[in-house]
Amino acid sequence: MESKYTVKNLAKYFDCTPQTIRNYLKQIEREKTELVTRGKRNKYILTETGFQYLRQSLDDKLTCSNNFLLKFIVCNKLKSLINKDTNYILQYTKRTRIKQKKDLTYFEQLPTLLQKRYEKFAKKVLHWLKRKFLSPDITKIIVDRLPKWKQDDKDNTDLRITFYEGNHPQDLNLIIKEKLTSLQEIKVEKLEQDLEKIDQLRANISDLNPTADQEIFLANLANLLNRTNNKRLIKKLFRVIVGANPHYQIIAEPEILIINFTKIKLPTKVSADYDQQEKKLLIDFNNNCNLTCSIDTEESEKLIINFQQVPPTLELISL
Repeated sequence: MESKYTVKNLAKYFDCTPQTIRNYLKQIEREKTELVTRGKRNKYILTETGFQYLRQSLDDKLTCSNNFLLKFIVCNKLKSLINKDTNYILQYTKRTRIKQKKDLTYFEQLPTLLQKRYEKFAKKVLHWLKRKFLSPDITKIIVDRLPKWKQDDKDNTDLRITFYEGNHPQDLNLIIKEKLTSLQEIKVEKLEQDLEKIDQLRANISDLNPTADQEIFLANLANLLNRTNNKRLIKKLFRVIVGANPHYQIIAEPEILIINFTKIKLPTKVSADYDQQEKKLLIDFNNNCNLTCSIDTEESEKLIINFQQVPPTLELISL
């Protein structure tokens, strides 16, 4: 039995990049010509054996690194916290229920192997949540998947789980990342707006020249940081660049790690340098948080902020 597939459909099914699919299909065309042919509009025609061969070839490439599916599976598995002996109620916000219903359809279309990897990830995260945050005094839990367009959510929180002890709520902010050194992505325009809210910087924001090319903007940002020696101002700058709210950052691949940002020490000094050759801004805070900033080559208005390396002072939890 043969079936027709586009690269786009296969990439969606296997939850990987179209280029990865294309590379493997070309390899099968060269080495196993009986398993794949080309049809109209360049669609690939795979035999059942050819499809299974592609799936097996992709096994090592299949990773649970899709951000919205990681959020979906954690929210979905939170229902397992409820049993007959549970004394608290679990609620999902309206927008979370809508997102969960939409993502369930996508999740069910994934290969079984990939579904199991996502479920294994969620199981480990839930074990950590139960051990660290659940207590007999909890009366209610509210789960919220925050939208990325929410402008006032400065720390880019993905999931906010609110635990209630009676009428006393406590927020747990979770951010899910693909790489250990990833910190956040922020639009240049939003960065400018956040900096403009700081009284001591308002008069200097025009010096950044955010409409200029990336080299000028990053070089100007380096100059602005190097001119800053007020301890209180440096702490405010740090909160803007790293994220304002205490949170835990979860890394899904290649191993599940959790970075604790809830008790991070605020810096009192900062220095910056623009690397013209690499087109990167290097920022060093004296709390061991050393960052690299670059402009996204595809979305020139977006600033990518990463750690040069994870600060040794941050708690790193391996699951």
